[in-house]
Amino acid sequence: MPFYRKEIHHIRNSLEKCNKCNKPICDRLLRACGGAFHVECFVCTGCRGTLDGIPFTTDANKDVFCVPCYQDKFAPRCAVCHKGIVPVEGEKESVRVVAMDKSFHPSCYRCEDCGLQLSSKVEGAGCYPLNSHLYCKTCNSNRLRMQATV
Repeated sequence: MPFYRKEIHHIRNSLEKCNKCNKPICDRLLRACGGAFHVECFVCTGCRGTLDGIPFTTDANKDVFCVPCYQDKFAPRCAVCHKGIVPVEGEKESVRVVAMDKSFHPSCYRCEDCGLQLSSKVEGAGCYPLNSHLYCKTCNSNRLRMQATV
């Protein structure tokens, strides 16, 4: 074996190995999650997009996700629109309303009869559940009256 081949072999064996593919990293490497990766090997578990320079997070199994895929997979779902309840762009935290063991976006948390947004801030607009449905005070009273006359 020529001298330069021995040197290349020695150098290649001394290079750090990628935590994903276990091949030597000869080019740029990414350090994340306690390991080293080829740029093309450090990808989102959901969309398979590269995470080079992109915010990411891990789940309980240590699978790596870009933030949108993580939110899509793990965020609570609104009982009305069925979309994930995630932070508004530019915010770090999301706001959700929980009623009757269901999650709601604040804008989706409305009376099922009249559509009034349920809130404790407006008189009569609080949540008055009846038979597993959400109503404002007025609609709840109307339904109770209708049930009493039947």
